[in-house]
Amino acid sequence: MTRDPVSVSEDLNILDCAKYMVHKGTGSLVVKNKDNISGFVTQDDLLWAFIKKSAEDLSKTPISSIARKKIHTISPNEKIEDAMIKMQRLKIERLPVVVDKKLVGMLTMKDLIAFNPGLAADLRSLFDIREQERKLKRLPDEKRSEGFCEVCGDFEIVENVGGKILCKNCKEDLR
Repeated sequence: MTRDPVSVSEDLNILDCAKYMVHKGTGSLVVKNKDNISGFVTQDDLLWAFIKKSAEDLSKTPISSIARKKIHTISPNEKIEDAMIKMQRLKIERLPVVVDKKLVGMLTMKDLIAFNPGLAADLRSLFDIREQERKLKRLPDEKRSEGFCEVCGDFEIVENVGGKILCKNCKEDLR
């Protein structure tokens, strides 16, 4: 577990967050409102913003506008096995570690592999699934009908909603 994960204020603009992420050499940022987690941003989120927004927008738009609001966390008391199962089920590579709603660390796939090198084979299947999802995203909308939901990870009928692949339930949750 990384004890001092990289975090930014939710008011910081997207361009400055990208520069900060590069400077810190990390693949994600925890977005905070004072001491509370208000969002989570990965390299993929920033890449999406760089493709979709103009340079002017990037320097004016707060990171909170693209940050994921639905954040899955764990407590430092949870077992490593439980953390791995949660990461596989949610198809995520990082879990913020929280105590009393305060960020105390970040658990990553690299941490899990370092703890138990035998997990590498199990985790490879997670990355294979994620690659399949990326390939599905490149298909035109009319060719996409089944796949993995980016929010809940279920394999079912999905559709492209604002650039994200969502199942019917997660699409309804957005409303």
